[in-house]
Amino acid sequence: VYPDKSKQSKNIPDIVNLDSLFQTLDNQRQMEMLSNIMSTVRSTKSYVESTCENIKYKKKLLRRHEIEWHRKFTLSIACLIFLFIGAPLGAIIRKGGLGMPTVVSVFMFIFYYIISLTGEKIVRESIVSSFEGMWMSSFTLLVVGIFLTYKATTDSAIFNIEIYTRFFRRLLGIERISMLDKKIHLTGKFVYAEIEKDKLIHSFQSLSGLTDICIHEISDNIKMKKLIQSDFEIITGENFRKFDKLYNTFFDSLLTSQWMRISYFKNIISDFPDIDSKNVYMLPKNVKLALKIIFPLGFLYLLYIKIKQINTIKKLESVKKLSKSILNVFDNPGFLLELEMQL
Repeated sequence: VYPDKSKQSKNIPDIVNLDSLFQTLDNQRQMEMLSNIMSTVRSTKSYVESTCENIKYKKKLLRRHEIEWHRKFTLSIACLIFLFIGAPLGAIIRKGGLGMPTVVSVFMFIFYYIISLTGEKIVRESIVSSFEGMWMSSFTLLVVGIFLTYKATTDSAIFNIEIYTRFFRRLLGIERISMLDKKIHLTGKFVYAEIEKDKLIHSFQSLSGLTDICIHEISDNIKMKKLIQSDFEIITGENFRKFDKLYNTFFDSLLTSQWMRISYFKNIISDFPDIDSKNVYMLPKNVKLALKIIFPLGFLYLLYIKIKQINTIKKLESVKKLSKSILNVFDNPGFLLELEMQL
């Protein structure tokens, strides 16, 4: 006779409270049960820890094996890559002795060694795969080798320090370019246009007067407090735009005038600097927001503007000084008559 399962299920409670069952035991049985549980937990923990350590050790051995396996190929490829670096360097530097070639060679080897050690370290720490870490230095030098080979085939002077200094001087507005150099295409004209003496004097007087106003405006705008309040924007004033228009238009006619026949005037005019008319600094909204969030970067940008504007002020002062020197010549009738004899 089989028992009635429906009747048995009615006698089994739906929820079993383990705490209440534990409390039904006497104190000795409770202590024995707790001791057994703690012993089981400790043994399980010890087993898990030993298994994890064993897995880590095996992974470490596996990574070392992969590192050494890849190293056999990376060292061979590195020798070929250094060939594509050394040959173009010899063609680009073109200097005898052991000076510059030795410095560049040592730098390239140190660069390769640092990247190679970094890649090996991140592989040992399982940050990247063994292929990515061990071949990182080779791929980096391969790009350098291709770049140097391309520059060597195009006869590029990438190790000419003057090129980089000129770039930064232009970037900061420090490089001095004269208006004569800028408008050299006008000085080859043999037909001289006549400029009356009164018009010449009036033009230099106007330049001298506008320089004072522009210097004052720029000096007021480049104060650090005003630069910060300007939201990283500086707009050229109306007076500076007038000066730029007069300065360029006047020199277009002056360099092809009869006054360039006089060597004294020609020497003074050749000292007039070229002034960058792009003194407007406006940025997109997202760039301004980034400069505000990263304030050190924004401060460097404001410092860059300040340096550019200070150099503009120096050039304006030079224009003022040279204009006054020419006006002083016209105030000296005897010296002016002697110069006009050369026309």
